[in-house]
Amino acid sequence: MTAVSATGALLAVLGIAVWLWLWMTRPQNDGDLEDSVRLRRHLAVLAWLAALVFFVFLAAGVLIQYDAAWFQTIHPDENRLPPTFFTIFFVCYPAYIVLGGAIYLYMKTRLPDMLASVRWSLLIAVAAPFAFLPYYDAAIFDQRLTLSEGLYLTAYWLIFFLWLVAGVAPLMVHSFRAIAGSLAGRRESLF
Repeated sequence: MTAVSATGALLAVLGIAVWLWLWMTRPQNDGDLEDSVRLRRHLAVLAWLAALVFFVFLAAGVLIQYDAAWFQTIHPDENRLPPTFFTIFFVCYPAYIVLGGAIYLYMKTRLPDMLASVRWSLLIAVAAPFAFLPYYDAAIFDQRLTLSEGLYLTAYWLIFFLWLVAGVAPLMVHSFRAIAGSLAGRRESLF
């Protein structure tokens, strides 16, 4: 547990360092951007977003599925935390905060026009993963499904779908359009 919490603390310090770096290296006045600069900036947004998606899938997919097997090996009345609990709460959740803040600061300082048009999508992409809180009930892996567990699973998958469709997808589509426009402009300038 101490190694995992130390990793979480290290992520927090790293996050503050990244946020300060993004703020200190912001361009003063961009005016009209060249296509190559706009291309690099949108590729950077996609890279930040890919890192966020990685941690969401790590926590909400891989580690939770690992816990499913763990739950099947313990007695239902035992009161123990699963092994991935600390990794999810002390590594993945701080990573959501660090990466979400980095995406916001990067877009605010380098792509303010994009931020204005995808503000709500960014909020959903960054905040919705916190709703993927692990649900630790050993009975959920039984063949029976109670109403409360069914409602939880329904809400879980609806929020996950919302995160993909209304959060991540609009950010990716906006960046891909800008990248395609930059590449089309570069192609026209060659001929």
